[in-house]
Amino acid sequence: MHLTPSMAEAFGDWLELDRIQSALVDARPDLDGAFVLDAERPLLQTQRAGGDALLVARAVEGSAGRWIVGIPGRPDPELHEVDTQAEVVEIVLETLERSSTPTTKDTAAEGQG
Repeated sequence: MHLTPSMAEAFGDWLELDRIQSALVDARPDLDGAFVLDAERPLLQTQRAGGDALLVARAVEGSAGRWIVGIPGRPDPELHEVDTQAEVVEIVLETLERSSTPTTKDTAAEGQG
């Protein structure tokens, strides 16, 4: 089987997302089991103690792919567009520091639907 360029790029996105998740758990072992990985696209989420989900997703526009970190907030949510895994990890860790520890994976999965 030969990978098309699109397939190789998608595989790379999933690999990067796995590295982001691993780096987050390495930095904060209490996050182990707190993430829900979307089955369809490179998207990772965790429920924050306040009940809203912090999202990390890959966005591709044209030939450029960037990571989006979505942080729900009232009155204004935050969207960070970054290029590197390290920036994603830094934003997520800072955001989680501002709130309390996320809930477990089972609780986060219940919030999906």
